[in-house]
Amino acid sequence: MSRSGTVLAATSRWSGRRGRRVRAAETATELAPIDRKPCVLVVESDPGWQDALRDGLKREGVRVLVYSSSEHAYTRLYDESNPVDLAIFNARTGGQAALDAFNRAGLHPHSAALPMILLIDVHQTLWKPEAHRAPHRAVLEIPCN
Repeated sequence: MSRSGTVLAATSRWSGRRGRRVRAAETATELAPIDRKPCVLVVESDPGWQDALRDGLKREGVRVLVYSSSEHAYTRLYDESNPVDLAIFNARTGGQAALDAFNRAGLHPHSAALPMILLIDVHQTLWKPEAHRAPHRAVLEIPCN
């Protein structure tokens, strides 16, 4: 399975939209209603990372929304007409703004149950305690180049 498929399977333990526990082996495709593809919101300011994440997730059959601004992504999380199934914030390139958006989204009643991933660089490990984590909200360290 590709790397993005692994991330989706690992984050699919809790389906906040439906308020039910699901098997860890389920993929995001199984979480979304049959009439639509699962939707992943990615907050990434680097065009190279945007392309890599978009391409990897699309190969897994996921609809991908990419935003370079944490503020724009934060407002997009509340669009009821087109719900998001997973949000990924890359603090490696988004810095403190990505961490703040991750934390704010976790506190908001509309998005508190949404599975989210905060990607941090090895030099940002001090941010781990600042991140509002939960079983469905993970902080993952990514390797440096």
